[in-house]
Amino acid sequence: MPWYVRYLVRAIQPLGKSPEACAEALLKPVLARAEGAAGGGWAVIDQHGGPASPTRAQEEARDAAWGRTREVLDRVLGKPFWQGSEAGK
Repeated sequence: MPWYVRYLVRAIQPLGKSPEACAEALLKPVLARAEGAAGGGWAVIDQHGGPASPTRAQEEARDAAWGRTREVLDRVLGKPFWQGSEAGK
């Protein structure tokens, strides 16, 4: 990384969140679902770890990512991974 980028990043670091606060915000929805909260396997979160409304591009990316994930798992497992048409959404 160029020296000027490193110094710029170091200068604005105090304005950001600590690694602990960032991890807590990112894991909040994961842990909530592990504890039985309603929802599927996909979520969009805001900068505080709360739910956010997905954009159209995120909806399209979700469908593409799920399709590719199924292709890879089918190939690796040698059989269809999931029979449900709406699974994973």
